[in-house]
Amino acid sequence: MDFQKIPLDAVKPSPMNPRKTFDEEAIKELADNIEKQGLIQPITVRTSRQNEGFEIICGERRYRAFCLLKVKEDEINVAQTVAHRKKYDRFQSIPAIIREMTDEEAFDAMITENLQRQDVDPMEEAFAFGQLIKAGKSAEEVALRFGKSVRFIQDRIKLNSLIPELMLAVKEDRMSIAAAMLIAKLDEEDQSKYAGAYSANSSGYTKSNAESFINSLFMSIEKSPWYQSDNQADEDFEGGCGRKCSECSFNTANHGCLFWEMKSQDAGRCTSRENFTRKQVEFIIRSVEEYADILVKAGNPLESGKMVIIQQNEWCGESTKQLKDAVFKRVQSLGYEVINYDDVFQNKVCYEADDPRIKEMLKKGECYPCLSLFRYGTPEVKIEHHRIKSTKQAKADGTSEISATSIEAMKLVEKYKRAEQIRQEKIGERMRKFCDTDEIKAYAADGTNPLTSDEETAMLAVILAQMTDWRCEERAEFYNILDGEKMSYLRDTPGIRNIIIRQALREYMKSHADGLGSWLHATILSEWNKDECQFMRDQEEETARTKLDKIAKKLKALGYNTDGTLIK
Repeated sequence: MDFQKIPLDAVKPSPMNPRKTFDEEAIKELADNIEKQGLIQPITVRTSRQNEGFEIICGERRYRAFCLLKVKEDEINVAQTVAHRKKYDRFQSIPAIIREMTDEEAFDAMITENLQRQDVDPMEEAFAFGQLIKAGKSAEEVALRFGKSVRFIQDRIKLNSLIPELMLAVKEDRMSIAAAMLIAKLDEEDQSKYAGAYSANSSGYTKSNAESFINSLFMSIEKSPWYQSDNQADEDFEGGCGRKCSECSFNTANHGCLFWEMKSQDAGRCTSRENFTRKQVEFIIRSVEEYADILVKAGNPLESGKMVIIQQNEWCGESTKQLKDAVFKRVQSLGYEVINYDDVFQNKVCYEADDPRIKEMLKKGECYPCLSLFRYGTPEVKIEHHRIKSTKQAKADGTSEISATSIEAMKLVEKYKRAEQIRQEKIGERMRKFCDTDEIKAYAADGTNPLTSDEETAMLAVILAQMTDWRCEERAEFYNILDGEKMSYLRDTPGIRNIIIRQALREYMKSHADGLGSWLHATILSEWNKDECQFMRDQEEETARTKLDKIAKKLKALGYNTDGTLIK
């Protein structure tokens, strides 16, 4: 082997080297061995293209070990120079084989050397394979060269898609390769969610929790409404996305799937939320249209022999909300009536549809057949009977029937209640703003004038309500004096007493303005600064009254009171 010794200072690592991390302890051990036995295998270099000197092709670990030995030798040579002795030069230069190579040839040699090591870092392996693919090599060529399967090469390359946090976890052996190969196939947002969910988990980044995370992220086909349908042909339902789940590449159960490691005997999971949602919407709509002949059309009354689609208010996640919005938008576009459950119905009747008790309730107008499209946020098209609120139209024969009139009345009663709530909320908001004006702040802090009887009455109401949260600048001074002196302090300083009371009134009004219908607020509004407070109250009530009177008038025309009872 032809080699020559070249100055160590003239040698530089190559920026193309796929190996980016080095074990410092291992480098020190290698340096100790070289110091004792010498360098057995020279490094390989080429003439640097960037500057004068040489660029390492193979042997960066040996070079780093030599650098440690040179530093040590340089320190010794300082003492040698002082003693006028000959300096050592054992590690000032390094044995090297000099070859002329193109960038492509050099990079190829670096990769070959690094990937043939026994302790090769999976992330460095991923980077190296990725660079070869970028250089024009096919996965088959890379696999053949290094004696690996094509699947192995593809999976390693995919590790380059890991976010930095998870790359580091792989390098530090905190994340298994099996887990990394699964998570690397997710987008950055989902990878970040995984990292956040399991970074502090006692089990760590394992394949098991990676599979669990993906299973929670993707949609179960077996639990889909079409797969669980009584119609066996629905297993291959193509609606929405135009694909059969049994043949779809987004299905984890299929061979060509991205998540081939999770292939199982079940129907698998859909990795495309967009396609899955489309299929859900179309299947629900198909199920709805099976009842087209008996569904109530938009604007029509709830007549006997018909069925109405209901929409229930229940909490759900963002993805479920989007699905429900898409479904009901489609339903309404088809011209079907959709009734807000709380406007008309009270609760579900648990009897079976053919139960005689159901028939009797239908006859009396106590319940009505409804088509429910969801159950606890999960698509489930099902006929149910629901008990109607007490509002009914009596017939001459003693029975009742649900009519457009009664339904409209129920809706108006709910609107009336909400209008009342809005009135109270607006008064409360105006009161909070009023209490924060400069004028009322100055008035509350005025201790020069004696309290009026109105203010004393209002303060008594506050005391009776056991108000304890006084927040004012004078509070600290008051509570810092001795208990025995508190009454004398208040007696001798009427101005301070006035400030405390007025500030307390202000703060209480500000923080409790939503409860203006209570006797306490009625007292305060009528007795404390009553002109301004009453003006605000009257103004808001006048605005609200117009709307309330309008609703009440409509209810009267239908034969109902504002509480939903029939006018006698």
